[in-house]
Amino acid sequence: MGLLKIRLIAAALLFAGCRENSEPLADSGWVREDRLLYHGIPSRVEFRSDPGLPRDLAASAFAEFERIGRVVNAFASDSEVGVLNALPKQGPVSVSRDLDRLMTLSRGLWAETAGAFDPTIWPLKRLWLDAARADRLPAAEDVHHARMRVGLGRIVPAGDRCWAFESPDAELDFGGIAKGYAVDRVSEMLRAAGVSSGLVQCGGEIVAWGESPSGGPWRIGVQDPLSASRARGVISSRGPIAVSTSGNYEQPVRIGGREYYHVFDPRTGEPISTAILGVTVAVLSGEDAGSRADGLATAMAVLGPGPGLALAESLDGVAVLFFVRDERGRVKTFLSSRMQALYRP
Repeated sequence: MGLLKIRLIAAALLFAGCRENSEPLADSGWVREDRLLYHGIPSRVEFRSDPGLPRDLAASAFAEFERIGRVVNAFASDSEVGVLNALPKQGPVSVSRDLDRLMTLSRGLWAETAGAFDPTIWPLKRLWLDAARADRLPAAEDVHHARMRVGLGRIVPAGDRCWAFESPDAELDFGGIAKGYAVDRVSEMLRAAGVSSGLVQCGGEIVAWGESPSGGPWRIGVQDPLSASRARGVISSRGPIAVSTSGNYEQPVRIGGREYYHVFDPRTGEPISTAILGVTVAVLSGEDAGSRADGLATAMAVLGPGPGLALAESLDGVAVLFFVRDERGRVKTFLSSRMQALYRP
């Protein structure tokens, strides 16, 4: 699904494996199923098995995950995004309901973040991935040409589920929002089926509502940027919450023996600073909270702690946490005011 996100340690537990069969947790009245999705991303559905729920609800949830993957995977030529990217886009293009919703959400995030979030970044991402395979930095001229194809402002609504492309060779990559969108759609499906308490996770994207199996609020562990096996802290909320973490520990771009961030600034065409070890965003309300958390985490990694914290303070129901490496190699933590109420080291 493109950009991978750091794993959040949900309920302070790491994934120990992949269970393909859903089953009630012993004598708890809860159902939990873990799977690896999208070429190995740990994913999880957990919910209270209230009376009257369909027996195959967990299987339906993972079918929904797979359906979203077939829409958004820019690496797959037969996905909707893959087909759209290959088209010469002359005139308005009709898209599915999911892609239309993703475009609308993305335009909102693009405007909120002054272009730091931009799903038209695919030409830049491919350029840098090709450079990593060749083990040679891309030429400045190639970066410039790729950047000239980036800009969500040149894709505009053109009627019911139609979009007009001012750049016919524009290409889309929803890796910075896709897993959050998938988590939103799965949690929406579960709630519509009558689930009163649950948690849905795909990699670093989590949506939780109601109470946890312990009867208290959900506790979501945030991975230590220097150790994949432990949590650095815990985010907890008594209300519905969406949490997303973006970072460079799992998928750096390596060229010439040097590591570069796998997140790119759409405004410059360059990888962002590797000093930013991790960004965690929590969104506390809204039907697309997972999508917003995912997109904002991507954008705030681009913006950095100063502008990122200022942006979080300006948005209702948004909290952010930055882990940044200083010039001495120490990890510093920066929190917005709302995150201070949610996060405990």
